[in-house]
Formats: sequence, C-alpha cells, structure tokens
Amino acid sequence: MCGRKHVCKGCETRMTDTNQITDEILTAFLDGETDAETSRMIAAELKADPDLRARLELLSMPIEDVKQAFDMLLDASPKAPVFLPQSQNLQSVGRKTVLAAIAASLIMGVGLGIALTRSQEKLGTWQEYAAAYHALYVKGTLSTVEFSEADQVMQLATLSEVLGQDLDSARADRVLQFKRGQLLGYQGNPLVQIAYLAPSGDPVALCITRAEIEGDRAVSTAILEGMVAAEWNRGGFSYLLIGGTDYDLIDAAAKRLEQSI
Repeated sequence: MCGRKHVCKGCETRMTDTNQITDEILTAFLDGETDAETSRMIAAELKADPDLRARLELLSMPIEDVKQAFDMLLDASPKAPVFLPQSQNLQSVGRKTVLAAIAASLIMGVGLGIALTRSQEKLGTWQEYAAAYHALYVKGTLSTVEFSEADQVMQLATLSEVLGQDLDSARADRVLQFKRGQLLGYQGNPLVQIAYLAPSGDPVALCITRAEIEGDRAVSTAILEGMVAAEWNRGGFSYLLIGGTDYDLIDAAAKRLEQSI
C-alpha cells in the first residue's frame, strides 16, 4: 500500500497512462497522501481527462451518506452485527473498509440503495455536503497529521492549480494551525478542503469551490451539522469555514481568510 510521503514502485509502474491510475492512487490523492510528483501528475491529467475526473468524483462520495445509511439500518434491525468495534470510530478506518461494510450489508439483503437515496434527499447545497463530511472529524483526526513545510507548500500549489485560485496564504493563519489540504468534488467540480486545528484542538475546515452565483457576498454565519459555519463569496469562488462551536473563533477566522485568500 502507498505511504503518506511516497508512492510505491508498483504504483509508479501502474501510472504510465491515465487508464492505469488506480482507485487506490486516486484515493490517496483525495486524502492528501500522495507525494508531490504524483500529485502534480494527477492534477495535470484531471484537467485533460474527463473520465478520470468522473472516477475521482465517484471516489469522493460524502462519507456522511454512508454513516446515515448505517444509522437507518441499525434502527431497523437492532440485532444486526456491529461492523466496527466500539473502540474504533468511522473516521479511523480507511475508505476501503467502509466500502467493504456496504458490500456486507448488501449481502445481508438490506435495501441500502433506498437508504442512501433518502439520506441524499436531506442534503441540498455543496455546503451541506461539506458540513456532513466534516462532521465525522474528531479531535484525534488531525492531531497526528504532520507534513513538512515543503510538502505543505506543494500540496497547496497542486490544489491551487486544480482550483484556479492561489491558496498558499491559507496555511499562514495566525490562530488556526494548518494541517493539510485535499481535493474533493461536487457535481463534477473540484472542491478543495483545507484542514486546520483550532487552539482548542477542534478540527476546522475551509472548503472552496467555484461560486454558483455571480458577485461577492460578505461573511455570514450559520449552524450546520451542529457546528458553527461561516460562508462568503469572493472573486468567483464560494467559501465555507466550519468547525466546533466557538462562534467568535470561526467568525474572526473567516474574516481574516476572506481578506488573505
């Protein structure tokens, strides 16, 4: 399996053309775990290959849809076996483990497709999807994530190229500690998530995608998935900063980021 700081030799062999970029490598790219050279290569291929973009979008399905489906299954069948040990939460397992659990539930004959459809009906805007994804983060999710300054710069440079917006200043906030950047997707468009830790240890995410409406919009706050969120539009892009329950922290950070990015 590929490590966080590098891509194994076998993976390099498989990437001789875009048809041979495996789902494993794309998943590592989504999670910010590919090395700088691999990230640059994938970013360039995404611009030129619509099939590759479609595969990436499928792999970036919001995990909250899966979580809600499991909740509905457990409510309907309380004696069903528990897929995850109590000491291990959903965020701590890999994407392949989650997908394997879905396959297991299908074998049990449960209508997971219906459950997923119903859960998707509850989510409308990209902000709601991003909030649902971030709701799975816990304090331990980012606490052990460490990248060198050079890796941080390269991550944001790669994401900037994909998004078409310079993101380097996003790692220099004076209060929020930058941890990583990763590429997600919404309706075929790139959606960048930049993850921070607040001084309290709460995970905070800045999500950015191209704006659906024209014109700038000042920072406004809301509550999404039980977390404080701030939204704004600027320069053709739409922003969402979300995490924790500290209103003053999120509001102030959003106003700083609005001016710096």
